[in-house]
Amino acid sequence: MNNSKLYGACSPVSSRTFPVTNPTITGPTTTSFFCPSVDEANVLADILEAAGLDIVTGYYEPAEDDASGSRDKYTGYAYVDIN
Repeated sequence: MNNSKLYGACSPVSSRTFPVTNPTITGPTTTSFFCPSVDEANVLADILEAAGLDIVTGYYEPAEDDASGSRDKYTGYAYVDIN
């Protein structure tokens, strides 16, 4: 799958939604889309599920990231992972 074409098709969800390929995950490479809101992530997730993709959604909660010392550039973003 060409992720740049997929991103281009879905980018109207938000100009701040962006894909990240994470080669450090064990197993198949996972592509993640980070969205500034849970609502936008849900719209993107619905589109990807309708296309038959296996996805996982979640949210990097700022309070939890602060408590665990794992705050980074993704804190506060919702995510959609394509597995």
